[in-house]
Amino acid sequence: MIINSEFIFLIWMLEVGTNQKLKSYLSKKIFVQLIQDRKISGILNGYDQFLNLVLDDGFLIENKNKIRIGTVLVRGDMVISVGNY
Repeated sequence: MIINSEFIFLIWMLEVGTNQKLKSYLSKKIFVQLIQDRKISGILNGYDQFLNLVLDDGFLIENKNKIRIGTVLVRGDMVISVGNY
């Protein structure tokens, strides 16, 4: 079995505590890598224990284009990684 970096990141998030890490991102602009090679950015407005995210002023990033999508709910099972923008 090959373990890729995305899997290791998700295990790390579970061990460290998703809530503690995400709390530092509240009201800040973040970048979210999703499955199927999708990327979005926005201001983190809320989250839950399942890694569901609510982003305000969201943008879908495709190639070098940014498409405004407004407020968006991202399902936790779609999230690969979360970071600073």
